[in-house]
Amino acid sequence: MIKKKISLMIISILLVISLSVGVIGQNETASQLCQFARSAASTSENAGSLAVYATNAPDASKAGCDLWSGYGFSWTPQNWNVKGNLTLTYDVPVYVNNLTVFGDYDICWNRIWIENSKTKQKKEVVTGPDNTCVLNKKVSDNFLADRVTLETCGWSWSSTDAVRLCGLANQSGAVCGNNIVESGEDCDPAGILASCNYGANYLGDICGSDCKFRDGNCENDYAGCTADAACDDLIPGTNNCTLNCKLNISSPEICNDGSDNDKDGYIDCQDPDCIGNAGCSSNLSNSLCQFAKSASSTSQNPGSLTVYATNAPDASKAGCDLWSGYGFSWTPQNWNVKGNLTLTYDVPVYV
Repeated sequence: MIKKKISLMIISILLVISLSVGVIGQNETASQLCQFARSAASTSENAGSLAVYATNAPDASKAGCDLWSGYGFSWTPQNWNVKGNLTLTYDVPVYVNNLTVFGDYDICWNRIWIENSKTKQKKEVVTGPDNTCVLNKKVSDNFLADRVTLETCGWSWSSTDAVRLCGLANQSGAVCGNNIVESGEDCDPAGILASCNYGANYLGDICGSDCKFRDGNCENDYAGCTADAACDDLIPGTNNCTLNCKLNISSPEICNDGSDNDKDGYIDCQDPDCIGNAGCSSNLSNSLCQFAKSASSTSQNPGSLTVYATNAPDASKAGCDLWSGYGFSWTPQNWNVKGNLTLTYDVPVYV
């Protein structure tokens, strides 16, 4: 009897070990992880139903898909008869075994893919049309993914509240320094990246000793340092760049030769390096007018976002007695809310 119990215990242990390594690989362990998207992008969106509203956990106020929850809860394409793609990105790559799409209103999916953002490999997991309000799809293949793309049918709103991605996440086994980009790593080996081969516009950026990109930007820098505030080399304990954290260039900007000598996109007096230069401060005849390239605010209405205050004016109504509607201008969350709008421009100028 004792021998039989021992034999059964050994068989059970071997079974658990085989299940734990069979899905991912030898010397690796995994655990089930379910997560909602951290970011979103789309080929089309309605002014009050942006892609970002499909991130995080479901929050639509209506049950079922017969009634719409309104602006600010879910994503839709620009109109019901527009085919749109919604792409969601997740924090942790997982070997996908389940996908749940939480619909809000008038659902029709043409196709759904899962994707690995590093390898760019895709796998189609739903082939429609599919009108299921809460679509739960099991995935059997051993496919590592951190993105989901949904394509609407082109004849319905397909209002999407959230998408949950579930699967096995690699907990250990990634080895930084083995020249293989494994689950949980951004890059490998550590050091200066020589080319753009990690799925983003990295050129000469830094791969840290933990095999993570040193900063969160996808900038085009020259030698691991940038001129922005989130550069690769920071003064310890601060968010400030070191003195050496500038574009690594062979020649400084010359402020009167009509050339972009330091290759930062600015010519002569337009270059911040020429601020204070005698020729620029005394000769302001080259007047420049520009509209904002980006915006942020302390408060915004779901259909009147800060981004609508960038670029040239496009409001459809003349004067300020009639409102042009969603998608044309920024407003704070409500008429009685004090809000700040901050706009950033491409070129510094003597105003």
